[in-house]
Amino acid sequence: MGGYFPMGPKEANFYRPDPASTVYALQEFNKQAIFAGWEIGHKIITGGEYLKSKLNPKNPVYRAYELYNNFKGRDSWDQVAVFLLLPEANKYFDTVTEGYCHVNEDGSNLWKTDRDSDHEYVKFKPGTNYEEIARLMDDLTLKRQPIKDR
Repeated sequence: MGGYFPMGPKEANFYRPDPASTVYALQEFNKQAIFAGWEIGHKIITGGEYLKSKLNPKNPVYRAYELYNNFKGRDSWDQVAVFLLLPEANKYFDTVTEGYCHVNEDGSNLWKTDRDSDHEYVKFKPGTNYEEIARLMDDLTLKRQPIKDR
């Protein structure tokens, strides 16, 4: 999770607290990296009224959302990172594979295509319904509710 794609201004996960560490990590990391940028998670709002209506109030997830913002919903960068591991993700997302993520000293980034790498960035498929993805993510949260009514 981090950056804006294909290019963007400073993004929290790339520049806080130390953009030099992001620059270093990307220069030294020689494995596959798939970037889900700010623009992806920002459009998928989970943890709203739908989830509230389905969760058991004794569930710690219920309490966490209640304390965080009383189920007003939240951008879903973390959920996207997990969702990308599921086969269902292929319905909603594509990746751009030609090129690499270059991070500037100030934490801004740019997708460059002057060489290949093991980098990819995630983008929405045309016509993707963001609310549909959010509902799927909330439903995954509901699959296991460890706290039963007592």
